[in-house]
Amino acid sequence: MKNAPNVNRSTNSDKTPVFRNNPIKKLPVATFRGKFGVCPITTSPLLSLKHLSLKDLFLVMPYSIRLFCVVLTMNSAYYRAMIENANTDQDIRQKIVIVEDDFALADIYKIRLDLIGYKCIVARDGEEALATIEQHKPDLVLLDLMIPKISGGDVLKQMRQTAWGRDIRVYIISNLNEEQAPEDLRELGIEGYTVKSNLRNDDIDNLVDAILTPPDQDDISLESNPNT
Repeated sequence: MKNAPNVNRSTNSDKTPVFRNNPIKKLPVATFRGKFGVCPITTSPLLSLKHLSLKDLFLVMPYSIRLFCVVLTMNSAYYRAMIENANTDQDIRQKIVIVEDDFALADIYKIRLDLIGYKCIVARDGEEALATIEQHKPDLVLLDLMIPKISGGDVLKQMRQTAWGRDIRVYIISNLNEEQAPEDLRELGIEGYTVKSNLRNDDIDNLVDAILTPPDQDDISLESNPNT
């Protein structure tokens, strides 16, 4: 067996070997010349690495970890820029209020429409719908008829009686067939009517695009034989 290296050491009161000029009081297995001179790298990384500067710490990392840190930093900067751009553009995006008491369905609508560039706000009942619509003055309301507190039909009536809601475009998406819906919906002014079960895949995207993009689009429906 090889002899242990001849080192100059002293002992403290608890008999633990201490290297002179070694601030971490541990037997070093390697050394690294950093900001604070020769720094021991020991079997206790937390004790030894705290004496390194950030630059020195980066240099003693394995290459794969250094590469990961660089990529992570670049991605962080990229996503920060994306978020800043999104916040900047937030006020100019067209706004949609989704009035739907089915949480899962409302989230599906919101996620799909957010991804194609719209700003969506969800209301879960009729009272919340009126307050949200008045606050945000959306470009379009996707309105369910069978919702708690105030029905969708009454929400539409109250909107049309106000200055802020008189001209907001409304599209009905309901479980009811149009024959079962309130008779005066068309008279109150809606963009169209669709039964939820008839919506497939990206229909909601195309439907909203068709309403908000062409200014001369009078009535949009996904029904094969819409009732007018």
